[in-house]
Amino acid sequence: MSGTARTIGLMALAGGIGFATGGLGFAAMPAIAGAGGAAAAGGAAAAGTAATTAASSGFFATIMASPWTSFGLSALSAGGSLFSGMQASKAAKIEQQYKDFAVGNEKVKAAAMENERLDKLLRTQAAQDATFAGRGIQLNSPSVQTINQDTINQSRITGDLQNLASASTISSLRADSAASGSEASNALIKGGTDAASGLMTWYMNRNRIG
Repeated sequence: MSGTARTIGLMALAGGIGFATGGLGFAAMPAIAGAGGAAAAGGAAAAGTAATTAASSGFFATIMASPWTSFGLSALSAGGSLFSGMQASKAAKIEQQYKDFAVGNEKVKAAAMENERLDKLLRTQAAQDATFAGRGIQLNSPSVQTINQDTINQSRITGDLQNLASASTISSLRADSAASGSEASNALIKGGTDAASGLMTWYMNRNRIG
């Protein structure tokens, strides 16, 4: 092969390699362009999400910074305090009514026990008189009178102990009732005071309304 022919062959081979390489480059261009577009679209979406989040945050911050929003939250808190106070007061009043009812029951119980004691005393005296009469003993004799007086004294002691126990129970129940009444009043006052304090705090801290 002559030198000229060798040169032409080498040039043809170089040209073919260059063409093939160029073809690969052209084939890769759409993929590169697609990847770049996807990246750009993703960036735009992220930017849109960030903008939306910033706008929402700003709107929320604006709403929370509004004097009316502050007033609404303060009013809601005040209403909650007042409601809690009313509920606590109601519960304490129910407890007070229960104690007052218990006092009434204890009085009825004490009266029933006293009547039972007197009835028992009369039955005991009647039985003793019948026994003495059956034995031929005069009922107005000193010994009979002494026995009857002892019976009366024992019954009186029993009655005094019963009355003392009932009086102690009634006194304790009345004290509990009074405490429940005070608790009811204090709970209502506290609820109103907390509600007023919350509104007053808002009023003192506000800059303007509107």
